[in-house]
Amino acid sequence: MGWYYSLGIVFENENLVNDCKNKFSQILKLSNHTEVRMSTEVHKLEYSDDVVLQLLPYGLSTDSFDGRDVLFERPYFYEIRDFLYKQLLNLNINFKTALFELEAGDYLMGNDIIIEELNVRGTREITFGYSYVSEGDSNASSISGKHLPEYYIPKRYLDGLILNKNEFDRLKMNQSEFQIFKENYYWIPLKEFKI
Repeated sequence: MGWYYSLGIVFENENLVNDCKNKFSQILKLSNHTEVRMSTEVHKLEYSDDVVLQLLPYGLSTDSFDGRDVLFERPYFYEIRDFLYKQLLNLNINFKTALFELEAGDYLMGNDIIIEELNVRGTREITFGYSYVSEGDSNASSISGKHLPEYYIPKRYLDGLILNKNEFDRLKMNQSEFQIFKENYYWIPLKEFKI
């Protein structure tokens, strides 16, 4: 896909996605006065009525422009990440799952993959970062031509996963690893990774 980092949000239908798109701010002004534009894409899942909204911060991708690399640095990457999570916190539209990660929007298009993986592997895989190279890592590596796929694994320590109550109740283990994000939503808090 070409986006190193994206926010993926799973909704039960397209009407909810359209409502969400209208409520999410499309531009973020960073503390260094740089404006980061948010691009959006919508994808219907093949085996369900669920729809994934991808929020793609321009610059956290393989696009090339002067100053783009600063967006991956402290504090700007964290300002972008926090902006997206604050938008979710204030969102008054029901969603099933949300994740900000390396190619998270693509990852969430696998129907129920997160709940399945959590039930098989436990929360350690998402809380502390994936210990294996994923398709997203390989994609980022081949598109950028700058780093081996293994370079991207530790960046997954920045992950945060949010589940609504119905998705959370489907977990068979490790519910205690989650904390309340907001009413009827639970999350695994983001872990700091030293860039």
